[in-house]
Amino acid sequence: MLTFTRPMFLTWSRNARRLAAILVLSGVAAGASQAQPAATPPAKLELKASGAAAEAFRAGLMDFDNVYTPRAQTEFARAVELDPSFGLARILNAGLAGGNPAQRNAEIERGLADAAKASPNELLVAMAFAEMFRNRGMSAFNLFRAAAVAMPGEPSLAYRRALTSTSLPNQDFVNGALALRQVRNAFPDYAPVRNTMAYQLWNMGDEAGAMTEIREYVKLLPNHPNSHDSYAELLQFAGRLDEAIPHYRRAIELDPAYAAARDGIAEAQVLMGQTEMARATLAAQDKEAPLPADPGRHRRIAATYLVDGNAKAAMSELGLALGATPDALGLHLTMAMTDLWLGDGKTAASHAAAAKSGNPNLARLAALVEAMAGKDYAGAHQAAQVAIREAPNEAQAAGARVLDAMVSVAEGRGDEAMKTLNEAGPNAGNAPMVRALAAQRKGDMGAARSISYEILGSRQLALANLNGALARGVAQRILAAKR
Repeated sequence: MLTFTRPMFLTWSRNARRLAAILVLSGVAAGASQAQPAATPPAKLELKASGAAAEAFRAGLMDFDNVYTPRAQTEFARAVELDPSFGLARILNAGLAGGNPAQRNAEIERGLADAAKASPNELLVAMAFAEMFRNRGMSAFNLFRAAAVAMPGEPSLAYRRALTSTSLPNQDFVNGALALRQVRNAFPDYAPVRNTMAYQLWNMGDEAGAMTEIREYVKLLPNHPNSHDSYAELLQFAGRLDEAIPHYRRAIELDPAYAAARDGIAEAQVLMGQTEMARATLAAQDKEAPLPADPGRHRRIAATYLVDGNAKAAMSELGLALGATPDALGLHLTMAMTDLWLGDGKTAASHAAAAKSGNPNLARLAALVEAMAGKDYAGAHQAAQVAIREAPNEAQAAGARVLDAMVSVAEGRGDEAMKTLNEAGPNAGNAPMVRALAAQRKGDMGAARSISYEILGSRQLALANLNGALARGVAQRILAAKR
């Protein structure tokens, strides 16, 4: 999933002419590369900015590579404040800050214009990040590949090349692991690749290899909160919850604002069956380090109620979160789904209707849920088929098939739902939850309970993933049903 198997043509954007000039100037166009003398150190990214601005940028890039996005964005913003002409920093700041898409794109364009006044290599890197933030995966991959060739001494660029290669076709976990292994072998002291490799190996079923990599990550980066948080999470996946919690606490000691580790403690408590304690942990943590976009951690607390199967309490917490988050439309959709599968269904249609003013993908999904809630099953199936046809890739098409199966479940057609789920594949969307519901609708309670136990047996719980929490609540309800 993280490498490529054959050369790919660049997806040309309006920056194509910039790219062509850079490839020539940086010596990576066809026939332009020349072997460097053996004594010459591999080229690295040389920044036009200097002093504190350059230091802030490097700190931000380190945090970005180590998945500490909030602190990375703060550092990039500081770099721009110190040097307003620092185009590369401006692009990364805009990409991580999010906000209004038009404003973000305007900032990215300004950053590209400023980066054009720096070196060709710096402009090349700026363009690569700009394409990445604009979700132009193929173009981003080609640009990062060119940058990695032009600056072979810069591990972050080789790493980004591996990560953006997920845009290429025919990728899987094995290819991804091989791509990351190449980066690790070339840069054995570059900590972030150890982190990503650990998760990749875990997903491939190589738990021992994953633990070896994650321990090396902590060894290489002992004073970064993410290394301890990642180690804790893999321990959690392994069911070693008592060992995980101290590492979550160590991450918080290193940075009290590190929200992921605070959530990790609550997640471990939920997995130990201590949901009341988890809610108390989240409430106490909010006083120490509140999440600015979600006061009171209402979403996380709602997730704990979803795991319990308590629709009323979950809906109450999600309602409190509505006015405190930029993702109100997404929350409306979650509330619709919660009411459909855990509640009485009376408010599902109104919440789905409220979500329809979002982006096209969200609006299409909301329309499907609204039709399903209103028992317009033919309309819901039609919306699902449109989503399948218009999906930009197979993964999203598989997710749309799961939604189509969900409509069949709502109709009471468990056999039809199972057929559609088989087309979607076992790992698509919320497939396990829908499969359990389909088995229940078919009257096959043995299969419904077996799937439910599998859902609840997974240690990969993330309270930020409300769909995953809903699946656990549905599984609890199926297991509580009369035989």
